[in-house]
Amino acid sequence: MVINNFIRLKVMGIISIGRATCNRLDFNDQEHDDGFIISSRQLWIIAGWHPPNNDLCQKE
Repeated sequence: MVINNFIRLKVMGIISIGRATCNRLDFNDQEHDDGFIISSRQLWIIAGWHPPNNDLCQKE
């Protein structure tokens, strides 16, 4: 996997509410550590589904 795609594997909130939501909902497998979410995101990147085309953060 390319380094640029590795950066897109993690979902990170921009403001404190978003960061808290990502943490609470365990968007990055930090609590369960079974790798399911990260593995799924890797497949989504390969398929072209992640990140979404209309993702505002990707346009910066």
